Amino acid sequence: RVSSASSSPSHPSPVLAEMHSAAEVSTSKAACRYELGQHSASGSTGITDASHYREKYGAPLHILRIFQGASYASLTDLEKSWVNGGGIVWYGVTESDWGAMASGAKDDAIQKYIDAALSIAPAKMFLCMRYEPELYAVNDTATGEAGTVTNANDKFYGTPAEYRGMWARTRELFDAANVTNVVWAMDYSVEATDPAYHPLLAALWPGDGMVDWLFWNLFKFTDQK
Repeated sequence: RVSSASSSPSHPSPVLAEMHSAAEVSTSKAACRYELGQHSASGSTGITDASHYREKYGAPLHILRIFQGASYASLTDLEKSWVNGGGIVWYGVTESDWGAMASGAKDDAIQKYIDAALSIAPAKMFLCMRYEPELYAVNDTATGEAGTVTNANDKFYGTPAEYRGMWARTRELFDAANVTNVVWAMDYSVEATDPAYHPLLAALWPGDGMVDWLFWNLFKFTDQK
């Protein structure tokens, strides 16, 4: 668990996860519910629940990373059991319309994320409002506060200002609901290693006092050194 006294896991010498080759990780939608530690809902990695991670890789899984949208925001019985057993959930929100989230038009979605957090209280969980945001914050070519980078995946979820607004609106509603068991996580992609992206990373930062932990996603691809 994440202790209530600080934003650090209480496991001795916690290990976030081992890195595995791309061949071991399924890219199917069903498999993408769990990532950190490579626990797959479809069993494509040979794991049927998080406890089998030790059997496959010889080390215990400490953090279970899941990807959640408004239509599937609730934690499953398996995930709740994981938390009850002392595991840590890393809850990644997949929202793709940052402007609507920032404006209050999707407060119903935020309420579902609030309900998910409260369902395991007082145990804490990491929560990230759209991981790897720099991959989705550029419409064609960004300039100005985002520096100069080009969209490489044809997906655009909103501007850096809308992303910051989504975080602010989410935090506002979580605070109003007196949610105290969330550890707020920012998660940048491997593009963070490219200096051209640094202005965009800075522009996406939610603001002072908004983030507890900072993460980067790194993969063992030869071109990502």
